[in-house]
Amino acid sequence: MICYTSLFAIIQDYKEYLSSNEVDYIEGIAHQSKKPLEYFWHYNKNTHGETRIGYNQWLSHKVSLAKHFYHNNYWDLTYSDLGCAIYDLADNLKLRPNELKIRSIEMGLNLPMTFDFDALKLTTMMLNFKNRFFEDMTKSNTKTSVGKECLLQEYIIKMYSKTKEADLDWELLRYEIRVKKMNYLQNSTIRTLEDLLDKRNLLYLKDKLVENLEEIVFFDNTVPISELKPSEREIYMNWQSEFYRKELFEADSRHRKFNYQKQKFEEIIEKHGEHKIKPTLINQVSETWQNLLES
Repeated sequence: MICYTSLFAIIQDYKEYLSSNEVDYIEGIAHQSKKPLEYFWHYNKNTHGETRIGYNQWLSHKVSLAKHFYHNNYWDLTYSDLGCAIYDLADNLKLRPNELKIRSIEMGLNLPMTFDFDALKLTTMMLNFKNRFFEDMTKSNTKTSVGKECLLQEYIIKMYSKTKEADLDWELLRYEIRVKKMNYLQNSTIRTLEDLLDKRNLLYLKDKLVENLEEIVFFDNTVPISELKPSEREIYMNWQSEFYRKELFEADSRHRKFNYQKQKFEEIIEKHGEHKIKPTLINQVSETWQNLLES
């Protein structure tokens, strides 16, 4: 459910962290200028979490809660394990969960593939998010594509092959939203790490996942072209081309023709396509989230 979090807190005495026997902190040195930074830091190789302690009494911590608790991020945290991870992390940081303010958060799910093609193939069928275009996601160490992402002002939508990203030997699709600005979640009561223990907030995050999934336009190659009307056939064939869609979008500042054809294209896919990618994923997200919430 919840993966990456960026946290911030005001602390009473930074020297308490320096004197810890459990964690070795390193004094920050700027790489180019070699000038000392106003914080010291620690990187955990097991969880890939990074803690910074400011000399003027602040703490920041970035980590995947799943990696913190499971030491991997291809197992989704159940609700009970999420609670354990939150309290364990806060205890490690010598703070209470309600003292750790959330600056950024990522919610998502790892979904077993139920289609007759792999997760990477599914991501190539993502055409648009509303009127925005997807970009390739690449694996950091190889620069090979693992899926797609759509960069927006307040958040990023990602769908990618966890199989390729984590070198797994089974097919797993990752769908997630990384919230860059917490204003995106202003209708929730999510402010601190403790607020993630409230099931109403977790259901709100699930609704956000579904809400955005509903706005993704998927291609379906099972549509019987011979059964389409000439006008439908033209839209169906043209919309397979990203170049065509971008040219259509840029031709009109109000994007009226683009939006009209997008609606018609989705109607064609819904009526004639056999894969039913969008409704299948929506049901899978809702059911998986609910099962995790009850575990």
